[in-house]
Amino acid sequence: MYPMLPKKDYENLSRIQEIDKLLLLVCETLQLDETRRARADSAYLAVGSLLESDPNYFGANYVNIFSHGSFSLGTTSKPLNKEEYDLDAVFYIDNSHINECPIEILDKLEKKLKDNEVYKDKVERKNRCIRLNYAGDFHMDIQPSFPNTPPSSPKDYDIRVPDRLSQDWVFSSPKKYTLWFKSAYLEDLDIRNFKNSTKVKAQEALPAEQSVREKQPIQRAVQLFKRLRDIYFDKLGLSQEKPSSVVLTTLTRESYKGDLSEFMAIKEAVNYTRNRILNEGQNFHVWNPVNSYECFTDKWIKEPQRRTYFEEFIFFCHKNLDKLLYIQEMHEIERIFTPLIGETLSKKVLGLYKEKNKSLGLLKSIAVINSGNAYTDRQGKITNDNNNVKNQPHRFYGD
Repeated sequence: MYPMLPKKDYENLSRIQEIDKLLLLVCETLQLDETRRARADSAYLAVGSLLESDPNYFGANYVNIFSHGSFSLGTTSKPLNKEEYDLDAVFYIDNSHINECPIEILDKLEKKLKDNEVYKDKVERKNRCIRLNYAGDFHMDIQPSFPNTPPSSPKDYDIRVPDRLSQDWVFSSPKKYTLWFKSAYLEDLDIRNFKNSTKVKAQEALPAEQSVREKQPIQRAVQLFKRLRDIYFDKLGLSQEKPSSVVLTTLTRESYKGDLSEFMAIKEAVNYTRNRILNEGQNFHVWNPVNSYECFTDKWIKEPQRRTYFEEFIFFCHKNLDKLLYIQEMHEIERIFTPLIGETLSKKVLGLYKEKNKSLGLLKSIAVINSGNAYTDRQGKITNDNNNVKNQPHRFYGD
């Protein structure tokens, strides 16, 4: 059932359901394989063990490490080509930041890792974190943090993280962001009653890996959105200019209406973003929804071409996603899918789909539609029963 779809989409319901089947196959190919996932788990636990073994080095009674970003959200995707994927971790130091120098804390973390034989050749200095590069596989960004002192409220959720550029401590809210995202589908979560859970005196394990079918439509929509981005910017040779995953994740969550269809979820995200671009113009930015101090698109200010590339990407997605609702033949799906998800993945997914649906689903629906006797019932199924709503002829754009 797709109860969130408006009445105007009843005619396309069966088509949307079949598109979702295709997208589910796409998401299955984006899952990290067991070997890569196991390497990430092992690396994360090993780093946590090293850092937690000597809290006095950082002047703290205790320290702990926890994940954030795509691993905590369940939206991790296999990277394009031989690119590395991200594993983001927060290194929590139970002490006051007030008398600490942010640059010195980053330097201490860097030294701690470089002094270790395992990590000394993997270390890379970044603005707010220290990165460990596991060449050709993934990189782990370790962000040192302190509790927000003094707390702004008894239920304070902010932490302070060092920033090299400003040479200051800035606010961050990784745990509350995760909660905000998951509240889209977990009804018992209430961010108003959020309690600071950074003060756990042990390393938190990486969240258990979910299968594609265990994920929620919004999680799969984010995976798909990131793949559309990767393909689009790679084809233009602009991989270094692509928007960050947190930008796409935030826009998807802000636009999400509880859709049970990943196609509708990503379509809503693109439509929402496009409308904001058209309405807000140069004022359009993406802010952290749980931390008003943080702008996720602040790079656009000094590098305005990034905004231009992002807007062109959104308009591209808007145009091509809409085309999927007007296909008449299977070869037309490939023609639309290829620029969206790439030629190799498109052929693989369509081959799997055809194998599973030789005489069913979209192939059958297309035949009925092309006969001129297509009707849609209240469950959204294509039928030739004239007691239902008659479909208007579908034409591919430009035909």
